[in-house]
Amino acid sequence: IIFIFILSMSIPMEAHAITWRSNLEFALREAKRSGKPVMANFYSDDYPSCKKMDSETFKDGEVSKLAMRFICVKVNVNKNGALARKYGVGGTPTVIFFNSDGRNMGSAVGYMGPDDFATFLENISDKIPESKAGSAAEKKGAEGERQKKSKKAGAVFDSGKILQDIKKKIDFYLNLREEIR
Repeated sequence: IIFIFILSMSIPMEAHAITWRSNLEFALREAKRSGKPVMANFYSDDYPSCKKMDSETFKDGEVSKLAMRFICVKVNVNKNGALARKYGVGGTPTVIFFNSDGRNMGSAVGYMGPDDFATFLENISDKIPESKAGSAAEKKGAEGERQKKSKKAGAVFDSGKILQDIKKKIDFYLNLREEIR
């Protein structure tokens, strides 16, 4: 019995998986009806950073828990290039956050590890009215946990400035990628 107990403790509990939708326009309509914000993950099938976000960041238990505050949707830029251009996606992965009225609340461009992305989710959640993104006590508890884990905990991301800086870098890498092909 003790052996079974020890064995069961060594097997990691599976985290709640993020439920991804595949249509951004439907997700934005659902957000308007429900009052819940949207997290749109613009990705590419053939880009290693996107695969790493899927396999590491989005599988993290804390990230999955925080993502429950949002209607989550994945947009494949290879199949939905016009939609990516409409929202100014210059490279992948790009995660754009919309409030329930469809207004862009901020974005994260490029690969982010689980701890940094969870911190980013906390900061974005702070921009959302309390009733739509969880209670203040829930936010405070999750933030305290994250501060223990994250090297960059408490950092406030200026998504506008970060986006401008990163777009320049993305354009450089996209041009380089085209030259290599």
